[in-house]
Amino acid sequence: MITSIPVGSWTWQVKSGPSGSGTLQRCVRTALAVYDRLASLDCAFGAPEGAAAVRSAGPKKEVLFSRRHVAVVPGAPDGGADVVRLLREAAEAAGNSEGLVSFWLTCPGKWADAGTEITAARLFEVDVAAWSESAGTVTLHTYSDAWLTHNLRGCKQPETHAANAPRLSAVLRGISELTGDEPDPGDPTWYATPTAEGFEALPDEDPELLDSWDMFEVPYRLKKLTEAAASEPEGYADETEGNVHYVTVARGDRILGYLWEADVDAAAGYEPRSAAGEAAFEAGAFWLARLASAKNRGLSPAEAVRELAAVDGAGAGCLLPGSDTDATSLSVLRDLAGRS
Repeated sequence: MITSIPVGSWTWQVKSGPSGSGTLQRCVRTALAVYDRLASLDCAFGAPEGAAAVRSAGPKKEVLFSRRHVAVVPGAPDGGADVVRLLREAAEAAGNSEGLVSFWLTCPGKWADAGTEITAARLFEVDVAAWSESAGTVTLHTYSDAWLTHNLRGCKQPETHAANAPRLSAVLRGISELTGDEPDPGDPTWYATPTAEGFEALPDEDPELLDSWDMFEVPYRLKKLTEAAASEPEGYADETEGNVHYVTVARGDRILGYLWEADVDAAAGYEPRSAAGEAAFEAGAFWLARLASAKNRGLSPAEAVRELAAVDGAGAGCLLPGSDTDATSLSVLRDLAGRS
């Protein structure tokens, strides 16, 4: 399953690595080198998405430059034309005041689950940060439970763990070779405890006691979505105990999430598809606002979803014709949104 915050993280001090004429260029080249390691170990594929920030050297550390959603082309010089443009614009904006520089790569990736290859828009995130003239640090975040002895529902997954955990260990070794440093595992998270080789094995307890998906992930996702739509009128109830009817929200061929309703409980909402990354949550703000508007106009949840079938949300996607489906519970739909 894919989470909204990292399952675990590791940090390296950069003692060796790609050079560059500026701090941001060095960060970009280091991030791209890490991506190459991920790709070579079959843990990343396709085009990652970049983001950058430059803060001032003064005590206030003011943001001098910030950019998100930058297209990155692996194998192209400095990540392709959009990144080269970013480097130029960042240098112009920062001038001689450059202090802390950061560059992020959101990496699409894949893992094996019961013999099936699963893909996600954000399997890993690479964060490279450096002060002007310093070598900097590399931090790797992962958002999948594929590396763990138990899934986020607390159930043992020996085959999935055996297929994926060695690949994560190889990734960590590869970044150590690149940076010249050993990984510093991050603090324990809601989901697991990182180690220098991957993750600690979880205890063999009652799955309900290890169900970090229901205990932590579901409340966090709901909070994140409702905060994004906080300025809208109050919407329908966001929980139901019975069956739910849902429709797939897609942008092109990319599934972003699922719009659902349970008319009997006057409930409706949106479940982000974790594998789509932040785009799934950004789309959720749009659809929750439309649901709140429909409730304010007196529509039932079922009427609201039928009305929204004709809405084009542009970047937030649209409801996929013919994708109407029923789930036996909201929990089943949430599992689907987190797993697929």
